[in-house]
Amino acid sequence: MGRIRTSSVFHHSYPHQDEMSHASSAAMTHPHDSHSVQSDLSSILAPTRRCPLCPMPSCSSSAQSQGSYMEVKREMEQLINSKDQLHRAELHLESEKAKGRWLLAMCVMMILFCSVIFMDQIPNDLKESLINYLEKGGKTSEMESNKVDDPHVEIMPQPSSGNETERDSYRSSVRSLAPTQVPITKARHGSQSDYFDEDKLLVSILDKRIEKLSVYNRWNIPFISNRETPVYWHVPRTAGIMVDEIFSHCYKLVQAVDNVGVLMGHETDTSLQMISNEDGGKYINVNMGTKEGIDRGKKLKLTTWSSPFVIRTPYLFETAGMFHPGRSGKCFAVLRNPIERAIDVFQHLKDMKKPVFVNMTMEEYTQSPYCEQNWMVRILSDEMKDVVSQEHLDMAKHVLGRKCIVGFTERLEESVHRFAKYFKWDQDISKLKIRDCLSNLLSKDSDANSSSHISPFNWQVPVSEDPKYGKGSLVWEMLKKKNSLDIELYNYAKKLFQSQALYFARL
Repeated sequence: MGRIRTSSVFHHSYPHQDEMSHASSAAMTHPHDSHSVQSDLSSILAPTRRCPLCPMPSCSSSAQSQGSYMEVKREMEQLINSKDQLHRAELHLESEKAKGRWLLAMCVMMILFCSVIFMDQIPNDLKESLINYLEKGGKTSEMESNKVDDPHVEIMPQPSSGNETERDSYRSSVRSLAPTQVPITKARHGSQSDYFDEDKLLVSILDKRIEKLSVYNRWNIPFISNRETPVYWHVPRTAGIMVDEIFSHCYKLVQAVDNVGVLMGHETDTSLQMISNEDGGKYINVNMGTKEGIDRGKKLKLTTWSSPFVIRTPYLFETAGMFHPGRSGKCFAVLRNPIERAIDVFQHLKDMKKPVFVNMTMEEYTQSPYCEQNWMVRILSDEMKDVVSQEHLDMAKHVLGRKCIVGFTERLEESVHRFAKYFKWDQDISKLKIRDCLSNLLSKDSDANSSSHISPFNWQVPVSEDPKYGKGSLVWEMLKKKNSLDIELYNYAKKLFQSQALYFARL
């Protein structure tokens, strides 16, 4: 029989045909290997299983493979998300670090800026106190840790001239302020521990006194007219009359003053009212020159007066009782060389024809118990009777440096402009009118003094150049010794004045 050829189509359609033929031939040739041949045939004829997830044959079951794949996919997605979150966290951290570095740089710049402005106001004794405090790690009193502070300045011109009635009444109001009779130093007796206890007790007393002045806000806090009242700390014989006239005529201010003469007998009225003088001055009927008058003003609630006004008084501690948390005071002052002022005080008392001083010479005055002795330190430390010492001077510096804007008689016009700028008295008045008013009053006072024999040592006279009582004379040296603490406070105030100039330059 002829051999039947297998169609090529058959071979193409059945790719395993050749393998089956080969297996059959092998079975016929090697019958003893039939078992292995059957195994080969079954493996060939069995359907090929492919994994649905990969092209490899003979993979594991589809369900199992698919489950493993999804689990791996989820883990990969979680890992990617974690990396994204970590990256974002790192970026945020770097941003916060940059902000922190920027804030630190700003703080350092502010510290340096403040140091440049205020460092010259910190005296050496305060620096030593701060160092000792840090070394001890203990508590210290407010006065010890803040003997002096930032300065803020503002001052007002001092009026002079006026009618003789006002002058005489002004002089009479100064009588109670005239000379203290307490020596500057006093010998101590006892052990060193006794000295320590006395000093500790004194510091404690002065600390309590400082707390009384907490109602006076610091000068470097901007003035708030509806919550603060300007308080002019009046030091006798420092152009007080001139300042009064400048306030009244140049700035049209209402005042509660220590000059009872301008009140025309209304200082004992049962209610507050405004007194208008013939020259145009306006005053509230409260005598701020006596402690009794201040107590009356407190009872009548002077600080509740409806319109803005200025208090002028030598008594800061007594006046502090008028204020409360809702109404504070803002202190400013005009100062003068303590020795020149002491000479002028004596001449003023002599001109008043007081029996004690009528026949007294200047030399006798300097050695008498009536001689001026550290009046400013005594007033600012509230110590008019007992001995005054370095602790009292420190307290006076503390009060002046924190609470008061300072000015000087020798720079009166500049001081007045500072006061007006700080308290905003010049906002509704033209600068030309203020300049002309100041010029007229100052020149008028100068002419009046040149033609008068009264008070030849007033605030416009350079007493230090006087050939008889000026620098180097016996009188000058005696007064310098008796007013050593006031001189040191005055020198401190001059530095304060310069520092406060920086503040006013920015207003």
